[in-house]
Amino acid sequence: MIIEKCTIRNTHRNGITFAGHWSRTDWFPSLRVIVRNNLLEGVPGDGIVPIGCDGALITHNVMRDCPRLLPDSEAAAGIWPWSCDNTVIQYNEVSDHKAPWDGQGFDSDWNCRNTLIQYNYSHDNEGGFLLVCDDGSQKMPTSAGNTGTIVRYNISINDGLRTTGKHAGFSPVIHLPGPARNTQIYNNVVIVPQREAGIDSSLVAFDNWHGYPDSTLFANNIFYALMPMDYQAAKATRIYYDNNLYYGKHTIASEDPHAVAGDPLFQSVVWGGNPGWEVLKGLKLKPATPAANKGRPLVREATKDFFGNKVPVGKAVDIGVHEF
Repeated sequence: MIIEKCTIRNTHRNGITFAGHWSRTDWFPSLRVIVRNNLLEGVPGDGIVPIGCDGALITHNVMRDCPRLLPDSEAAAGIWPWSCDNTVIQYNEVSDHKAPWDGQGFDSDWNCRNTLIQYNYSHDNEGGFLLVCDDGSQKMPTSAGNTGTIVRYNISINDGLRTTGKHAGFSPVIHLPGPARNTQIYNNVVIVPQREAGIDSSLVAFDNWHGYPDSTLFANNIFYALMPMDYQAAKATRIYYDNNLYYGKHTIASEDPHAVAGDPLFQSVVWGGNPGWEVLKGLKLKPATPAANKGRPLVREATKDFFGNKVPVGKAVDIGVHEF
């Protein structure tokens, strides 16, 4: 099944969603599902949600200008799978999500295995950039949990700025509730501008949802902030920060054994409110960058960076989304 080149505007709640058997006791996944080159505008709820799929590809879609219409009791996010295996979410832009709960640009949800989120642009989403979650009350044979999520070579700008509604003041840029396992978040760029009082200062927050995450890696990311950022571990186990570059004041930097501190030397810093991909070229690195060759090689590393440049395999890589 292919859904492509559609324009969806001003819906009551959702954009493109699927109906499927979500329980693993009755799981007959849809195959060869592709959702590409669609425009979603004025959608207040969930943008693109494959359900009960194996190997779905969600690529080159744009979701923007999401109105604040949902009641405080409801949660929604931009692009995310549920009860899916091997989903690839890439080359999408999600902005301006204003759901009263969640409200992230991208999400790897529960009952999903091996979700890959790469080469996406997330900006100005009130709930944050990324959600990786698992409902720990749901076990096999009903739910496969959330295992093996990889989030790499994405750009997040001015995400996590919720100031209204029941959950005002809670909007970490990256939120990980529940017993998700073996999550890898690497070679991303997160930019946080100076903000007004009352906005969440958490760049990463682990949380309880009938359990806590285990075995989570943050590596080779650039965390660039113009305000002090904190990192909430809660009771999560085996959290590893390694080879990240920190610009600004970050409470976690002392726990990163190979942290790089300082200005990454972007060609030009990009702030919020900028739609489209052309402006992101400013986040390429200058020759004198301290990020050069300071990233660790990873087992399932990408073969190219955000801009299409080749990434060396099995060798030190550059920190961030640009392989200089």
